[in-house]
Amino acid sequence: MGRTRGNRLTFFAGNINELKGKLVKVRITEVRAFSLTGEPVEVREAVFI
Repeated sequence: MGRTRGNRLTFFAGNINELKGKLVKVRITEVRAFSLTGEPVEVREAVFI
C-alpha cells in the first residue's frame, strides 16, 4: 500500500520489507471512490533533500 501525490490510497502487490521507504511507480488497473489498485512497474530508492 502507498499513496499518490494527491494522497489517494493505492494498493499493489509486493513485499513490504523490500519496498518500505522506496518510491514505486504503479500502473493503475482499478479505480474506486477512495482508493486505487494497480501493479508495480518500477521501484526506485527514495532521495530526500
